Amino acid sequence: MVRDGISAVSGTLEERLQRLTVESLRNLCRVQKVPVGAELPKRDLVRHVMRTVRRQAAEQFCAELEAQQLAEDARKGLRYAQGELTLLVDPASTRDDVRALFAPPGSSREDRHKVGFAKPTQKSIRTWCDCIESTKRGAFCAHQMALLIRCLSAELFDLDEWYGPMTAEVRSFLLEQVYRQMLRRKRR
Repeated sequence: MVRDGISAVSGTLEERLQRLTVESLRNLCRVQKVPVGAELPKRDLVRHVMRTVRRQAAEQFCAELEAQQLAEDARKGLRYAQGELTLLVDPASTRDDVRALFAPPGSSREDRHKVGFAKPTQKSIRTWCDCIESTKRGAFCAHQMALLIRCLSAELFDLDEWYGPMTAEVRSFLLEQVYRQMLRRKRR
């Protein structure tokens, strides 16, 4: 499941570098003591990093930033998951196909996102969200994290069955938060 760092990271190193900001790519070059032109467009900067930075260093840098982003998305996702009106889970959802609409109260059409998970096989999961972060950057977003938290707290499936992005830190955070939510529900 969770190895060193983040598990289930999708994409090649080049795709992972494409998800980074220009500032992050420049920081990677600076840390690795690799000179970089000031006006390189992002596409050329990614190619420059691929040619000049050691692969292992670039992969480790990506993994650290991805882990930080996943932790931030877990915190945001928890806030979203706690709002009954924010995340509307399709009542027809099953363990193998979960669909929801992220719709904050008073939101415009642009702020509403379809989000979901599908388990095509026993040991894989396909996730999607139509928000910009997910569609443009290919990242696991806070909307997807909110749906994961909602599914865990509703006992739709167990975290041991999750084959999407995860770190040990986020896993511990989720288990603690979901356990708290379940205890609160039982006390009512």
